Amino acid sequence: MRKKIVLCVFAFLTLLGLCMPAAAQEKKGVLQVVFEQEQRVSLLPIAVYEEGRFVMHEQWSGYDLNGIDTAHALDQMAGALRKEVVADLAAYEERIVTKGTDKEHVVRFEDLEPGAYLCWSEKRGMMPFIAALPVYDEASGEMVLSLTVEPKQTDLAELKVIKTDRETKKPVTNRDFEFTSFEDEACTKKIESVRADQGEGTASFLIAHDVMYVRETKAPAGYGLSDEIIKVEEQDGEIRVNDHEIVPNGGTIEMTYENEKIKSIPSVPTGIANHAAGYMMAGVCAALGIGMLIRRRKR
Repeated sequence: MRKKIVLCVFAFLTLLGLCMPAAAQEKKGVLQVVFEQEQRVSLLPIAVYEEGRFVMHEQWSGYDLNGIDTAHALDQMAGALRKEVVADLAAYEERIVTKGTDKEHVVRFEDLEPGAYLCWSEKRGMMPFIAALPVYDEASGEMVLSLTVEPKQTDLAELKVIKTDRETKKPVTNRDFEFTSFEDEACTKKIESVRADQGEGTASFLIAHDVMYVRETKAPAGYGLSDEIIKVEEQDGEIRVNDHEIVPNGGTIEMTYENEKIKSIPSVPTGIANHAAGYMMAGVCAALGIGMLIRRRKR
């Protein structure tokens, strides 16, 4: 019967010098990821398992899984790797496997080669993690190729963007607008778009464990579109907005985002309306002048 190993964090990924039994080298691994609700999970191989050690794939040779001995360090590595992958997703998509949960909210990956895998969810409340196969089972004292994971979930704080009139400093209410969050500073990799709460004049985003960039993508009627970008990053429970640490108030961080009204272009006076009588008189005089010239020629 398969042992169920529930790991909220992988605190001890190193194998303490233990090598996988020769009989197990021909077996394939199974990874189950258990959730409380519907999710989609992506899995990417990042290392192979050889002679009792994890050997990182060439593009991540600067990382060393074998030297990690704390959950915090492993979480940091998972977050860093995910950022690299997301930044150049096209380069990895052929090796990424994405699956959705079944009716029991379980995602099952089978026929996995022994090695290490980066896992992340499309929902930003789940922290990315690294799963290793084989893993040491303390109960049996053996290396096993079956692993069940219950990922760490985070209670995300909320970023509330308050749309404000630059002159009055008051919220812009009863007008539609839109903000969008992005994975990258250039704002090319969209995460989600949020329409205005027109009653409050706000747009709200959940602050995830990694970085996101928020900007206005539709301005309220009568206002110019702002090019301001808000950088929001959460790491190890610390939230930084535009590189400044901010402590949430009741789980919410409020940021003022000013917009300037579009100034109407004043009409240029032509004088036509005010001097119509003058133009009429000039026309009459010109007509009389031409008439007199014609009469003189006839004589």
